[in-house]
Amino acid sequence: MFGIGWPDLIFIFLLIMLVVKPSEWPSLATKTGRFIRLARTRLAPILLEVKDISRSIMEEGRPAEPDDWTPLPQPYQKGGEFPMIQNIRLEKE
Repeated sequence: MFGIGWPDLIFIFLLIMLVVKPSEWPSLATKTGRFIRLARTRLAPILLEVKDISRSIMEEGRPAEPDDWTPLPQPYQKGGEFPMIQNIRLEKE
């Protein structure tokens, strides 16, 4: 949930209780509930679509890499050194 845990939510709730007047708490709760309901109804079709796409990808069993793809050599591998490093080595020898 976006990296927010229960202690963080409790802190935010207590902070809101200190900032908002007690007479406005019911209207704030109503507005928050309406927002959460609206967000869930708007996000439900998107989440279903994402689940369908991920399910179809998992069922197809696509290979992780194309057959003609080969990774480039990395700096720590032979042949993957940067040109500047090769020049320094030649100058030292």
